[in-house]
Order: sequence, then C-alpha cells, then structure tokens
Amino acid sequence: MEKKPIHKELERGPKAEATGAAEHNRTESGKGEPEESFFAKKSLAFIAGILILFGLYLSSLYNYLLFHTLAETFSIVVACGIFIVAWNSRRILDNNYLLFVGIAFLFIGGLDLVHTLAYKGMNVFQGYETNLPTQLWIAARYMESLSLLLAPVFLRRRLRADLVLMAYALSTFLVLGSVFYWHIFPTCFVEGVGLTPFKKISEYVISIILIGAITVLFQKRKEFDERVFQLLVAAMAITIAEEVVFTFYIHAYGFSNLVGHYLKIISFYLIYKAIIETGLVKPYDLLFRNLTKSEKALRDSRNMLQTVLDTIPTAVFWKDRNSIYLGGNRTWLKAAGLKSFESVVGKSDYDLPWEKEQSDSFREDDRKVIESGVPEYNMIEPYLRANGTRAWARTNKAPLRDAESSIIGVLGTYEDITEKMAAEEALQKSEARYRGHFENVSDVIYSIDPEFKVVDVSPSVERVLGYNANELIGRQFQDLNILVPEYMEQAFSDAMRVFKGERIASAVYQFIARDGTIKWGEVSGVPTILDNQVVALTSVARDITKRKELEQEREELVLQLQKALQKLKQLSGLLPICSFCKKIRDDEGYWNQIEAYITEHSEAEFSHGICQECAKKYYPDLDIYDDKDD
Repeated sequence: MEKKPIHKELERGPKAEATGAAEHNRTESGKGEPEESFFAKKSLAFIAGILILFGLYLSSLYNYLLFHTLAETFSIVVACGIFIVAWNSRRILDNNYLLFVGIAFLFIGGLDLVHTLAYKGMNVFQGYETNLPTQLWIAARYMESLSLLLAPVFLRRRLRADLVLMAYALSTFLVLGSVFYWHIFPTCFVEGVGLTPFKKISEYVISIILIGAITVLFQKRKEFDERVFQLLVAAMAITIAEEVVFTFYIHAYGFSNLVGHYLKIISFYLIYKAIIETGLVKPYDLLFRNLTKSEKALRDSRNMLQTVLDTIPTAVFWKDRNSIYLGGNRTWLKAAGLKSFESVVGKSDYDLPWEKEQSDSFREDDRKVIESGVPEYNMIEPYLRANGTRAWARTNKAPLRDAESSIIGVLGTYEDITEKMAAEEALQKSEARYRGHFENVSDVIYSIDPEFKVVDVSPSVERVLGYNANELIGRQFQDLNILVPEYMEQAFSDAMRVFKGERIASAVYQFIARDGTIKWGEVSGVPTILDNQVVALTSVARDITKRKELEQEREELVLQLQKALQKLKQLSGLLPICSFCKKIRDDEGYWNQIEAYITEHSEAEFSHGICQECAKKYYPDLDIYDDKDD
C-alpha cells in the first residue's frame, strides 16, 4: 500500500475517526450552521425549560408530593444515566474521572430514591415522619459532595471499578442501617420545631466540601473540555445554593423546600448536559478527551517536525527497504526538480533526474546500510542537478528503524558541496602558493598568539639566526632568549599595540643568534583578525646587519671627513702675520710663532734647519754649506 509523506500523514492519524467525530460534534453544537438557526434552537430550548419549570410549579400547587416526586425522579434518572454512560464506556475511557463519578451517582441516586419513597405523605415506610427523608437527604448530599471532591484524583490514576462498587455499596448499606436498623444517624428534623443544628451545620459543611471540589476542578481544568468544565462548575455552584436554601425550611412542604428542589433540578440538568448529553452526542469531548488532546499534540509535533525539516538547508529524504522514496523536505524536492510531496511517494532513483550510473550507486549505498545496519557518513558523490548541471554532494545515510528497532528503510541527507569544493580547491592552491613563499622567503616570517606563544615561523630563521623552526614553535617568545634584553621592553610594547589592532610599519631590534653574534633586524607587524578579534600577531623580520655595518662605516668616514674639513677650514682665509717677526695672531688676539700655530691647527710637524742665506749671514765663520752647493 502506498505510504504518504509526513505532511499528509498529519491530516489523519491512527484515530482519524476521532477527528471526524469532533468535526461532527462542532456541527452539532451549532458551529458551522446558520446563526439564525442556532439561536432559534437555543431560544426554543430555553422556552421549553421555562415551561417545564412552570409546569412543575403548577404541580406543586396541585399536590406538593407530586412535585417532589417528579423533581426527585428527574435527579434519580440523571444519576442512573450517568452510571450507564460511564459503566458501558469504561473499557474505552482514557481517564477514570467519569467512571468514578458514574459509580458514585448510582448510589447517590439510590439514596435519593429511598428519600423519595420515605417523604412525608408517601406512606411507604410506616411509623416515620419528616426526619427520615431529611436524614436520607443529608446522607445523599454528603456522598455527592465527597465524591465530586475525590473524583479529580482519578484523572491520572488507575481505578479498580469492582473495589469502588464494593466501597459505595458498603457505605450505602451502613447509611441505611444507621437510619433504619440501628437508629444511630443524627436527628435532622423535629416535628413542630424544624431543622436540628446537625442538619443546618451539615448543609454548610457540604457547601464547603463542594467549594473544595470546585477549587480542585479549577486546578485540573486543562484535563476537561471547556464546556464540560463550565457545566460541572455551574452544577456544583447551584448545589451550594441549594444546600444553603435547605437550611431555612420549617416543614416538608415549605417554600424554601420548593426553591431547594428547583435548584436541585437545575443542578442535575447541568450535570446531565455535562456528562450524559456530551457523552452521547459529542463523546470525543468527554470520553476520549485525552485521546483527542494526544492526537492534536501528535499532529502539532508532526507539523513542527516537517517545518523543521523544511527550514534546514540540508536535503533530507527517506526510503523503504526497496529504495522507494517515502518523503523528503523542501530542499530535497527542489534539488530533485519536484514540486509537491505527492510526486515523491512511490518514486525510485531511476524516476529522478539522476543518471543511471548514479542511481545504481545510490541504491547500492542504500542496500549496504539496510543490510549492515551501520550508517555511512561523508560519502562524496557526483550527481546531476535538475537543471542538467553536474555537481558534487556529501551524503549521509542511516538505517531507518521502527518502534521494535527493525530496519524499515533508510534515512538520508545530502548537501551540495560543489561551490565548497571549488572554494577548497582554490584555498589549497592559495595555501600552496603561500607555503611556497613562506618557506622560500629570505626574510623571517613568524606569528605569535595573544599569550606570546610562537605559532609559526618560516624556515629562513635557521639561515638568519641558526635556529631550526621547530625549536621555536610552541614556546613562549620571552623564553627564547633571541632578543637583546635592552630591546625586550620595546618589543613587548609594540606587540601589545598590534594586539589592540594597530600596525607596526617598522621597528628595529637587536637579535642574538645561536652562535652568540648580534644581528640587527627590521620588524613590521600586523594583526591577524578572526571574527572581529585579534587572534595572532604576524611579523616580518629582515636581517639588516650588513646595512647597519655599512651605515656605521659611513658614519665613521663622514666623521673623519668632517674633522678634516674642520681642520682645512681652520687654515683657510686670511691669517694675520707680523711683517717683521712673522708671528701669527690667533682668534683670541694672541701672537704665536708661526710653527706653533700651524702645529696646533693641522697635523704638520716641524723640523728645524737653516738656509744658505741665513747660514752665511748669521754663521759666516762656519762653512755649513760647501761652495759646491751654491
């Protein structure tokens, strides 16, 4: 038989008839029919009720005993009707509230029947006056109020109907025995005096018990159909009013007694509407209340599941053991080129736009999963899209099991990864290019995380500092001892700026190589940002030792040139020299021997001698120069 996808199965559950009956119930209750017809029926029922109550009033004028008998007979019939509905539906009830109430009202109706027969003027029980029916009334009302108080307990609890029947039968026997045989039931009415304090107090106690029953009912409100709940609460509220009224009458045929029985008729009519009419006309609002709620919850759950499946971007599908599709989500429908869920059910892979080789592969995957019971994950498979383009998918398949864990099919998901694969391929190429640059670059590239741990470093560090990259990766930067201590504070300050999002264009530090030599490095740093957070510092360090040495040599040469120029500058210009003694005046105004001035302002040194002319002039007697030197 052809199975329907989830969204169709939602429309009818295993109790589809319940939904149909509920729809019928709504129609019966006036929904779905013309408003005029609905109000006409309600008006007719209201007028009929008024006429019945008026007829009962006329009967009380004619013969009060007749009125009392009719009123009590109505309540007895309703009580027996509740028992009949509850007892005959006990095997299909989804809670035991109604069964407990039905059993209780059977015996309540029995006490009311004895009360009716014992009423003054019936002459069924000879030798008894008004006290007997009053005692039976109080006993019946105690039983009714206590039963309504206890009944909600069995909404979620198991009920032994036989034990409950025995308990109520025993209670009824004890009540009748205490009244008729042992005569120990408290007196409720004294002829010529009226009601006893016990009777009046009992009526108020019964009212309090009923208030408690209403309170409990409100706490369990969600367990009831709203209309049934309202009718039950109204019935108990009117019963409370009834009990209060029955504290005022002074003889069996008094006005208060009349009003009290009117209220009892209304109360039992409401109970009739809540239980008997609802149970017969709209059974799913009463007998199968929880079943209807469960089915609604199941439909809501299935709708939510289908909504979730249709929302996720991954394609989801499921098949039976013969690889025949049973359903899928909207993403899968779109990928398969289908427009509706109805077009999915009953199709195989051969009916979809896949190529035959692909369909064979898909079905083989299904067979392996179904036979082994082991899921298959991350299967990369090619497939043909509905528009005819080729694509790649990552597929997962798992056995689909029923409640008994038997494999009934396969559940699959797949994701179109064509664009992702293209992106990954481009990324791999980009990474290969980057790795090539990274491993062959002459500069040293390194990364440090916010905890100052070395994340990565290029192999060129071995050529520059003599360390293997693996020796440095994973260690704290400050523990490597590759930075001259005087530069450590500056380096950490610059790093903190980068971790705050700044860029360091150029910073110069001195590094210590493995062999202890000092090398100069020019470092730039940029933040590595992921999800708006700086996750690392990436730096490029260039060896500028030779440049620094050349710069130092150049500075020394410049300094020497500056000194030479300075000296040259000191011997240039006009020198004030004495025309007679040839002394030179310095910048401070003192006259110095010429050889002393030149010695001070240049690197020239003097050796003293005498020329021929001066030798002849000053030392004529000494033949210092030979004539041949002339």
